[in-house]
Amino acid sequence: MPRFLNGSSTPARLTLPVVLGTDEVVRFLEAVQCLKTRIALTTAYAAGLRASETVGLKVGDIDRQARAARTAQ
Repeated sequence: MPRFLNGSSTPARLTLPVVLGTDEVVRFLEAVQCLKTRIALTTAYAAGLRASETVGLKVGDIDRQARAARTAQ
């Protein structure tokens, strides 16, 4: 019988992650004082980027006309 990470023969009960509401996201982003950080967080949130993708993003990776961003793996 297979064993799971928690040591039992049954999988651990998974819970759904907490999702912020629209108002909470807006309040969070407005609370960021540094404009550069706020832009990075807003871009990451809007594009659904991972942290590593956001850190590696360059201005040239964003195509404003196509409203798309190119990320490297």
